[in-house]
Amino acid sequence: MKMKFLSDRRLRYGGYAIIATVLVIAALVVVNIAVKAGEDNWALRWDLSYNSITKFSDSTKNALAELSQPVTYYVMSTPGSENAQLMEVLDRFRASNDGITVKTVDPDKNPGLVNKFRGASSTLGNSTVVVANADETRFKVYTYYDMINISTDQSTGQAYISSYKFEQSLAQGLLYVTSDKSFTAYFMDGHGETAITSLSALTTLLNDNNYDTTTLPLGADAPDPSSSVIFIVSPQRDIDDQARESLMNYAQSGGGFIFVWSVTTPATLPNFQALLDYYNTGFENGVVVANIDDASQYYYSPIYLLAAIGEHDVTQPLTDAGSAYILAMQSLAIKPPEMVKNEVSITPLLSSGAGSFLADPNVERSDWKRGADEPAGPFDMATAILRHNFADSTKESRAIALGSVSALASSEALNLFSNGEFIMSALKWAAKDDAVNLSVMSKQAARSQLQITSQSEIYLLAGLSILLLPLITLVAALVVTLRRRHL
Repeated sequence: MKMKFLSDRRLRYGGYAIIATVLVIAALVVVNIAVKAGEDNWALRWDLSYNSITKFSDSTKNALAELSQPVTYYVMSTPGSENAQLMEVLDRFRASNDGITVKTVDPDKNPGLVNKFRGASSTLGNSTVVVANADETRFKVYTYYDMINISTDQSTGQAYISSYKFEQSLAQGLLYVTSDKSFTAYFMDGHGETAITSLSALTTLLNDNNYDTTTLPLGADAPDPSSSVIFIVSPQRDIDDQARESLMNYAQSGGGFIFVWSVTTPATLPNFQALLDYYNTGFENGVVVANIDDASQYYYSPIYLLAAIGEHDVTQPLTDAGSAYILAMQSLAIKPPEMVKNEVSITPLLSSGAGSFLADPNVERSDWKRGADEPAGPFDMATAILRHNFADSTKESRAIALGSVSALASSEALNLFSNGEFIMSALKWAAKDDAVNLSVMSKQAARSQLQITSQSEIYLLAGLSILLLPLITLVAALVVTLRRRHL
C-alpha cells in the first residue's frame, strides 16, 4: 500500500506542491519578520512620498550620529489621534540612535508631566512635542503649528499648510537640549533702527533655532563676541563716537554683524560708515529693479526680486536643495569696494539678473523700463565679508551685508520662500556657531501639479491618449489572436 502511494505520480506531485507552498509561506513569514525588525530597529523603509518627508539632510544625520546622551521626545496626543507624518519622522529619529526615546503621552491622563513643561508654552495641544534631556532640566516645546508653515491663497484668501518643518524642529530641539553653549542675537536700538517688535517673524525664527534675542540699547557696551551677533537694521540716526569705538572693539575681537540697510536709511552716517569701512563695504543709494522682460527674475513686481544665489558656505544648503528662491524686496545694491584690501574677503551671496538696473527711490515712475542715466546691473544685494586677523585667527570677524529689510522682516518671505533658511545660515556663519549646522529645508506640503503651458503640449497629450494608447492595445490584441489561431 505504501509503495502504491509513492508510485502514484499525481499524489507525489501534489505532495511536492504542498511542501513547496509551505516552504514559500515560511520564507515569506521570515522575510516579513526581518523587514519588520529592520523597520522597527533601523527604520529601513523606502520613503516613496512625493515630498520625501522622512529623508533627512546630511546635517540631521550628523546630529543624530553624534548624539552621546539620552534624549526623550514626548508627543502630547490622545490615543489614536497622533499625526502620522510626525510619528514617522520621530520613528526615524528613534531608529537612528539608541539614546533617543519616543513616548506618546495622553495629556488628560498625565497632568503632572504636562504641567512640568507647560511653562515653556501657554498650551500643549494635540501633536505638541516636548524634547527633553536625561534629567529634564533642559527642554524645548514645539506645538504642531511650530512645525508647519502656513500660507494664504491669494485668490481665495484661505490659509493652507504650505510646508512641514518636522525634521528641522525636532533636530533643533535635540541640539538645544544637549548643548552647553547658547548664542544671542542683539538688535541695536536707539538710533531709529527697525524695532525688534516689528521683526517678530524673524525673532520667532531665531528662537525656534535656539538663538536668544534681545536689544542692544543706546549707550550699552558691546556683548561677548564669542557667543553673539549684532543686527543693525535700517538705522535713521548715526551712532556717537563712543558707540563707534565699542562696536569697533567688538569687531576687532572677532564679533559678527548683520548689516541691513533700506531705502529710508540716510546716505550720510559717518560713524556707521566707519564701521562698514572696516569691512570694506557699503550700500548704494538706489533700489534694484529686475529686468521686466524676464519674468524669472521677479515675483509679482520687478522690485520683488528672485535673487540669483552665489557660491559660499552660507548658500550651500540652498544650492544643494536645487529649487530654493530668495525674495529680495525693495533691495539696495551693495557698493563695490573702491580698492582691494588683503585683509578683507567679500563673496556675493544674492545678486540681481542681467538687464536689472538701479532706480532712484525718490523719483516717481510711470513704468519699470530702465532710464538712460540709471546704472545697469547685475548688482550684489547680499554679501558675506570675512575680515582676516593674520596675527590671531580666533579674532577674525565676519559680517553679512543685506540690502533688503523686508527679506528678513516679512513672514511670507521667511516662510513661503527660502529666506528663513538663508537668514539662519548667514547668522550661524557670522556668529561662528560651530555647532552642527542644521541646513534643513522645509518639506513642501502640496503636490506639484502638471502645468500645460502651450497648445503643442495639449496636442501631444491628446495624441498619446486618443491615438497612441488605443493603437498599442489593438496591436497587442492582434498579436495574441494570431498566436492562438496557430495553436
